[in-house]
Amino acid sequence: MQLLTELSREGAGGYSLSALTIPAQELLPDRYLRKDLNLPQVSEMDIKKEFMERGKTNISVDDALLFCLGSCTMGYTPDLIRKIHLPFLGLHPLQPEQSAQGAFRILHNLERILSEFGGAQEGTLHPAAGAHSELTSVYMIEKYHRDRGDGEKRKYVVVPDSSHGTNPATAAMAGYSKENIISIPTDKNGWMDYDALREFMDEHGDEVATLMITQPNTFGIYDKRIKEITELMHEHGAKVFCDGANFAALTGRVRYADLGVDVWHFNLHKTFGVPHGGGGPGAGYVGATSELAPYLPGPRIVENDGRFSLEYNPKSIGSVSSAFGNFLADVMSYAYILLLGQDGFKEASGRSVLAANYLFEKVKLVLPPAFDVPVAHEFVVLDVPLQKYGLAMGDFAKGAIDRRIYPTVNFPHASSIVRDPITKELLYGPKIGNLLIEPTFNPKLSTLDEVAMVFGEIAKRAMDDPDWLRYSPHNLSVARILDEGNAWSDRYALNLARRGISLTDWHEVDKELKQMFRDIQEDLRKKREKASA
Repeated sequence: MQLLTELSREGAGGYSLSALTIPAQELLPDRYLRKDLNLPQVSEMDIKKEFMERGKTNISVDDALLFCLGSCTMGYTPDLIRKIHLPFLGLHPLQPEQSAQGAFRILHNLERILSEFGGAQEGTLHPAAGAHSELTSVYMIEKYHRDRGDGEKRKYVVVPDSSHGTNPATAAMAGYSKENIISIPTDKNGWMDYDALREFMDEHGDEVATLMITQPNTFGIYDKRIKEITELMHEHGAKVFCDGANFAALTGRVRYADLGVDVWHFNLHKTFGVPHGGGGPGAGYVGATSELAPYLPGPRIVENDGRFSLEYNPKSIGSVSSAFGNFLADVMSYAYILLLGQDGFKEASGRSVLAANYLFEKVKLVLPPAFDVPVAHEFVVLDVPLQKYGLAMGDFAKGAIDRRIYPTVNFPHASSIVRDPITKELLYGPKIGNLLIEPTFNPKLSTLDEVAMVFGEIAKRAMDDPDWLRYSPHNLSVARILDEGNAWSDRYALNLARRGISLTDWHEVDKELKQMFRDIQEDLRKKREKASA
C-alpha cells in the first residue's frame, strides 16, 4: 500500500477554486504568511482510498474480538451518540449568555447528574480529561490548605503504587518535589499497605496535603479498608483525592463521598460514553464535598428562576481551560447518560464486574494472576510461565493482536507484585511482564469464552513453537518495530523534512514551547499565591 507522499504528483489536487470575479488583494503581508507545507498533491478520491485502507488495518472497539485495554473502559458507544453533537457546532464560547441558554442547561444538568453519581456538593466540567482533572483537584486542595494557613507546612502527597499511573506525575506538575511524593506499597491482598500508611502518617501526618488513591485500584481490586484510610487522613487534616478512572465498576452502586473522599474525578470518555482512542476526544469532571466545593474552577453556571448565568467565586482556583471545557464531548456524554439511565448504569457496573471475574477465572489457568482474589472490573496476569521459553508478555500480546484482542501490556508495573509460588509472599525481584485486562460490560458470554480459548492456544503455541510467538503478529500490515523509539524519531524527522523543517530547528522550537509552558505555570502559581494572601 503506497503512502500519500508516494502517490503525490505535481499538479494533482483535491479541490478547485472558481475564477475571481473581483480584484485580487493581498490581505496579509508576506512576512505573516507561513511557508508552503509541502503537502502531498493528490486527488480527493486518493485521500479517501488511503484512509479507508488504513482503517482496515486498525483494531478498534467496533471490530476487535475484545478491545480490553485495562483502566481504559473501551466500551461500545452507539453511532447516535457520536453524531448527536453536530447541531451544536455553530455555538461560540463568547456569545451572549441569553443566546446560549440551551448549552448552559446541558452543562448545568450534566454537572448535577454527575454530582449525584459521586455524592458531590458541587462539580465542574472544565477539565479537558483525566490527568487534567487530577491536577485541578490537587490545585483545589493546595489552595484549601493555604487558606487555612498551613499550605507551606503540608509538603507531602501520598500516592499508593496501586494508584493510576498519572497520579505521581500530577503531584509533580502541581509543584510538589519528587522526594515529597511518597509511594505506599501494596500488601498481599492487592490493597494499599495500611500499616505502612499509618506509620508514615504517625510521623508526618501534619505535613501531608493529600492522599491520591484509585478505587477500585489499578490491579482491579477494591480496597475494603477505604473508610479506615480516609478517616486516618482526616484525623491529620489531610484531604483525600480519588482517581475515578475505574468508576465503571461502581456506577449506580457506590458514591465516593460516602467513602470519605473529599474530591474526585470522572473520565466522561471512559465511564460516561464519549468515544475515545487514537488520542481523543476526552472530557473530565471534578466533584467535591462542601469544604472543597468553593475552590472549584470557574466561572460556574448557576440557575436562577429558570435562567442560566455565570458566577465567579472569589475562592475559586480560577480557570483551568478555555471556555467551558470540551463542550461537544459533554453533549455526547449527556445523551449517553439519558439513554442508559440510572438503572442502566447499575446494570452496566454489575456486568463489568461479572465479565471480568468470569474471564479472570479462565485466563488464570493459563497465566498466573498477580493477586488471586475476586476482582472488580479488570485484572492483572503475569508472564512468569513464558519466561522459561525466552518469551515475555509483549510477545504474548503480539500473538493476541493477531487474533484481534487488545489488552494493556506491562501496566501497572509488575515488579512490585510478583509472588513466591510457595510462600505467596510479595517479591521485588527481576521485572515481570503483565497484562491488564478490562472486558467492560459489552461482550457476550461466547466472546469471553473465545478470548479464554485464544489465550490457551497462544500459551500452548509458546511452549511448542516459541519462535512463532517471538515473531508475531503474522497477519497485520506491520509486524514488529524492534526499536520503537528510533523508529518514531526517524519517521518524525522524515515528516518534518517533507514540510521543509529540520529536526534541529524543531528541537529549538520545542525548547521554546517548553520554556513558555514553564513560565505560564510559574505565573499561575504566583497569581494563586497573591490571590490567597
